[in-house]
Amino acid sequence: MKKILQNTFNRLRHWQKRAAIANDELHILPYRGYGTPERLHLSARVLEYRNIHPHIADGAWRNALNMYRRFESDEVPNCALRLQIAHHSCTLHTDQEGYANAEIQLNMPLPLSPKRYWYDTHWTLQETTNPQTTAATGEVFIPHGDIQYGLITDIDDTVLKTCGIKTKMLYYTFFKNAYSRLAFAGTAPLYWAWRKGDTGQRVNPIFYVSNSPSNLYDMLSDFMQHNDLPKGPICLRDIVLPTSEKIAAYQEHKYNTIVKILHTFPQWQFVLVGDSGERDADIYTEIAHIFPHRIKAIYIRSVADPARNERVRRVLEQCETCETLLFDDSLAAIQHSANIGLAQTRWIDAIAAQQQHQPKHAAWEDWIDTY
Repeated sequence: MKKILQNTFNRLRHWQKRAAIANDELHILPYRGYGTPERLHLSARVLEYRNIHPHIADGAWRNALNMYRRFESDEVPNCALRLQIAHHSCTLHTDQEGYANAEIQLNMPLPLSPKRYWYDTHWTLQETTNPQTTAATGEVFIPHGDIQYGLITDIDDTVLKTCGIKTKMLYYTFFKNAYSRLAFAGTAPLYWAWRKGDTGQRVNPIFYVSNSPSNLYDMLSDFMQHNDLPKGPICLRDIVLPTSEKIAAYQEHKYNTIVKILHTFPQWQFVLVGDSGERDADIYTEIAHIFPHRIKAIYIRSVADPARNERVRRVLEQCETCETLLFDDSLAAIQHSANIGLAQTRWIDAIAAQQQHQPKHAAWEDWIDTY
């Protein structure tokens, strides 16, 4: 009976996919990739068209509708996608969740040029019967040049305020958007300080690695641009049910992604940034132990939970292979970074000034903490 139901479901999904293709109702969402001139890590997703057009003036209910559309997304499996970048092209197929993931070895390396770090990727749906084929343009990050170190950072409660309190976190997620969500005070100049490094002229690459669901990709990308954060690949994960056979792999998403980045760029050292609300400190110190000469420093932003902060403090104290810091605000992080040669002291005044004039959420929103 289970097999019959599964086969029926597969036939319905196949019919639905064909109908969507025929009506040109599909949307290709390319994610920012990364790699070297010879090897690229690329991914995209094929979804039924979701009609999401966020605007800075959107109110709570428009934001909630857009968020519903993000999570109600209907993925399209078994689609053939043609990928082209520079002289290289290949065909990929989406999996059951609509993802097309690829690690591509180029037959000719991409040509590097000064101050060019992003290259266009062109994705085309092969199966459409319409004259206007479904297509999208993405980007792949090829860092090179005057690099002191790479930076790998979490997003939620590290860059983006989510407050850790479930009721407030849900409120921010569903009733606010990329333009009304807040970054922590001083975050933008802090990350630019890390980007520019010890000389102020570096081009240190930044990778955003988070356990946030990939459904939020467009919102997070818009948030980073709106808050003037340095551009970098955004590596998110899929949503899975607790009973899914994939749950173990998704629980290790952050660890596996960081290790992949370290293997992709074996010539660099890295700085890891996270928060005390999750397992960032445990994951980062484990990586520092496994790769003892690859991690220069670990920075953990403290959340408003003394017990968690104390546990994280003990975890960091046991790390003997690199510098560590549990910090309360961006000013403490930049001061420590300047002291150990990761950034210039000139950023200290800029961060202090921004912290004094940081916008805040409306006062009435504080009541959400009590529920």
